[in-house]
Amino acid sequence: MARRPIKTDVPKLERSIYLERDDSKLITKIYCKICGAVIAEKLGGEFRYRSNYAEAKFRFEDGSMHVTNLCKRCLPRLGNNPALMTLMHSADIEDLAITIPQIRRQLLRKKPKLIATVIGTRGLP
Repeated sequence: MARRPIKTDVPKLERSIYLERDDSKLITKIYCKICGAVIAEKLGGEFRYRSNYAEAKFRFEDGSMHVTNLCKRCLPRLGNNPALMTLMHSADIEDLAITIPQIRRQLLRKKPKLIATVIGTRGLP
């Protein structure tokens, strides 16, 4: 008797490394962490957000909040999905810890519990 494959709804990020940087470590492109679409980029010396850019704000049990970016198409996928929100938060913290090594220990020590809600979103024109 053949076994059925086990269905898993474990979220994953298409791009956990979602920032492109130039040699001087300035951001040149931002990708949606969930699907990998370009959501912002540096064009002609100026940084521009694409029409698909969106932000989501997460709230934690300790009262702190976290704002992250993604594309408008993936925004509804967040819903009340704490696993996906946690992955996105972790990707942001890892990038920040790499960019500013002095605060790495402090950031990695603080692991607030995420409340499974998106409390705010915004899209930029």
